[in-house]
Amino acid sequence: MFAKDQDLARRVSRCISESARALGAPPTTGWLAKLLENTYFESFSPLSGTELGVLVSLDSESPERLRIATQPGSKCCRDTLSNILTQAGTAGVEANEQLKILGDGSGHIRDKWQISLGSAFGKDQPEFRLYVGTTEEGASGELPSALRQAGIWGPKLTDSSAELVERVKSFSTLIGVSKRLGRQTSYLLYFSSNIPLSYDLIEYICEPLGKSAANQAKDYCATHTKISAPAKSFGWGVAIGGSGELLYLKLELTPEALSQNQKTDYQQPLKGTIDDLRKKAMSAGLEMQDHSLSIRLTDKKTSITHYFSYTSGMTSHRIGSTFCRSRFTTSRNSFNNTDKLTKTVQTALSAVLEQQNSDGSWSDFEVDGIGKADDWVTAHIAYRLSQLPKNWNNNHITTATNKACDYLLEKNRPGWGYNDQSPVDADSTAHAILLIETVKGEIDPEILSKLLEFQNSDGGFSTFQRTDDIPSLHSWCNSHPDVTPLAIQALAPSVTNHAVKPAIAMALQRVELDRLQDGNWPAFWWDLRWYTAAAWARTSKTLNTPPPDFSWSRTKISSGYECRSALDAAYLLELSTAHRRQDIASLATEFLLDNQLANGLWPTVPALRVTLPEIDEPWNTPNSGALYSEISGVYSSATILSAIVHSAPELEPE
Repeated sequence: MFAKDQDLARRVSRCISESARALGAPPTTGWLAKLLENTYFESFSPLSGTELGVLVSLDSESPERLRIATQPGSKCCRDTLSNILTQAGTAGVEANEQLKILGDGSGHIRDKWQISLGSAFGKDQPEFRLYVGTTEEGASGELPSALRQAGIWGPKLTDSSAELVERVKSFSTLIGVSKRLGRQTSYLLYFSSNIPLSYDLIEYICEPLGKSAANQAKDYCATHTKISAPAKSFGWGVAIGGSGELLYLKLELTPEALSQNQKTDYQQPLKGTIDDLRKKAMSAGLEMQDHSLSIRLTDKKTSITHYFSYTSGMTSHRIGSTFCRSRFTTSRNSFNNTDKLTKTVQTALSAVLEQQNSDGSWSDFEVDGIGKADDWVTAHIAYRLSQLPKNWNNNHITTATNKACDYLLEKNRPGWGYNDQSPVDADSTAHAILLIETVKGEIDPEILSKLLEFQNSDGGFSTFQRTDDIPSLHSWCNSHPDVTPLAIQALAPSVTNHAVKPAIAMALQRVELDRLQDGNWPAFWWDLRWYTAAAWARTSKTLNTPPPDFSWSRTKISSGYECRSALDAAYLLELSTAHRRQDIASLATEFLLDNQLANGLWPTVPALRVTLPEIDEPWNTPNSGALYSEISGVYSSATILSAIVHSAPELEPE
């Protein structure tokens, strides 16, 4: 598995574990974590064609149970899968035995079969499900035979299922069968449809369940919503008990088959739980997207199941990538929708201000062993808000930045750090200086002296100073290309200070010394492509000098400009604005507008890198340190709204 998929698997596993725990069912997910490490995150639904990889679902009938389905890759070794399944209890052992026959001679699962393994975590005994299906055209006819050979399709199931498959073959194709193991055995046969969904179709496929079930289905649809869906936007299934009895009908609708009002109505009973799951996904650098909705109909009652898939947080990229690597091409017209820009910025501003704590601070990120960031994040966000043009800088923003400034002044030791538990660092201190200079108009010379202590003999600024806790060989004490420009920017307003002027002159040498071969600059603490280049552009503006020369053609990749997240796109926007590359700036802006979440913030990915102390150049070293995503997204969102406003000075708040 690629390292990016391993990181994604860890994030999904953590999100699932925390979500299940919140529902009162702490799961034992050791086997699930291992299964995720072998999950194929670019698999596709035979119903909708959308990406699967990992699905979670909530049922209106049992909202306290969280169901998970994962798909091991087609090249997952049978021995590996066997070892995983044997850790999942008796149901896993049973699934393991039944999967053996689906393997090929080399010990892998045959490519034509799509395997999904799932579990439901609740307050009672977890259930276990095995799904076998196919997306290979023509292979569906082989499915019953293969399932019978594997022992998944029992003899009592044969007559009922064969009759049903024959009954609907003119308009539906069997695409998979799932078997519930470990508890009362049951089967669910899944079909796709090549004709539109209608009441007549519901009645026809309900008929084997009995007339009362068909009436119940029609009554439900007539009472709750007008269900109609084009062919290939819905599927259906029939549940069959272990003795061959028909249990219920299931209609599965893709998001395209439902209006927004219908989706809202269906999700309303579980809205609180769904919102909590989305927040947990966001804190793991994921976004939980609607995958499908199923309506289960029996002769007595109905229930709704909501299915969601995890993505890496961007609508423009598939979940198989740890980062949202989007490429902008420069062949499109400039983006000039000022109404949309204004609405985007105002929504983001409100969301950022709402996240401020009562003491004036903001918090985001959460690094293992250190906790949440507050001092550093507060300085960054408040400074971004304080730099907004006067027409945007209203009383709410002024009050927020003043409170943040007072909060930081109370925390001065001298200097500031990631939080109270971490040492003073140059990056946090520089951010705080920039804010205090803006709000108060002056800075204590003692604080300036503290920042100057982080300058090394090569002219660059390190993040930390060498102490007993951080020995001299620690890479965190080296000069860092992403910290040096920020330190210069913070020192620039005090250039008349006798110690500041030569320090800035020496630090400016790092502009060329820190360049990479493609003309860009690396970052020690961030897995972002444009962070340091944008920092140099902002510093040059503070110094009233042109931005450093930048080779756009050398940093171009396959006719585009790669961005690893919305935050990275904001830095590209700042950089292209500084260099007056309106073509690139317009594309970055449009990308950001398209990816804003409904709550006004932006999705995040793990981008903050806690570099291992023995690694000097993390940008050249694989697995160079743990990556952390934001918890709330407020750090990114403050940066993004600032970049948008400064790239479009004609914008006016409504």
